[in-house]
Amino acid sequence: MSSEFKIREARISDLESLLFLEKQAWPEEARASRDTYLSRLEIFPEGIIIAEGEEGVLGAAVTEIVDLKTILKSHFSWSEITDNGSLKKTHNSQGDCIYGVNLSVKPSSLGEKVGIALMDAIKAMIVMRDLKMGALGGRMPSFAKYIEKNQLAISEEVAREYIFARTNSGKFRDPEIGFYDSCDLEIIRPLSDYFPDPDSSNYGVLIIWRNPKFVLFLKNLL
Repeated sequence: MSSEFKIREARISDLESLLFLEKQAWPEEARASRDTYLSRLEIFPEGIIIAEGEEGVLGAAVTEIVDLKTILKSHFSWSEITDNGSLKKTHNSQGDCIYGVNLSVKPSSLGEKVGIALMDAIKAMIVMRDLKMGALGGRMPSFAKYIEKNQLAISEEVAREYIFARTNSGKFRDPEIGFYDSCDLEIIRPLSDYFPDPDSSNYGVLIIWRNPKFVLFLKNLL
């Protein structure tokens, strides 16, 4: 654990801090509302992990439990798989896969370190709960600029090429995809019409982490 912050599960008393974090991390149209966060805290509070420093909450990861078969569908959207972020109809305590609903990190010099620590905490939760896998739909926020710069038509094929594209130095072209790669997560495939996100041309990217215990079982599924 970092000496600069600690990782812990959220409590209902963290509600105001979590809502303030949303304001720091996201534009207004992308923030979770008070009712949405209350629903998350009621349904799966242990699935909300906080990074807390001297200045308060520095980051938070919101998760739910779903069936692995949901992740294997050819298409799903963020609103479908998270019930618009509320988890009311989608969290399944008997499921076998953790799904990342939201990752919010306060802009600061500790941002990347906080994000990595939260990802590590989710991996630990997957192992502790004996779940098969973790998954999330990440952003690809440089995709729209890439499309415009190269005068390309948006398509599944172009999105697939983009998410695996690397710079001359070997880094992923998209910095957010690069962040998830630095967390030792696997980049799987693009998700069209995943959520309203102009910077990502409304695309997401399916990213997973396989519980080492189930690697052989999962080998040919994705």
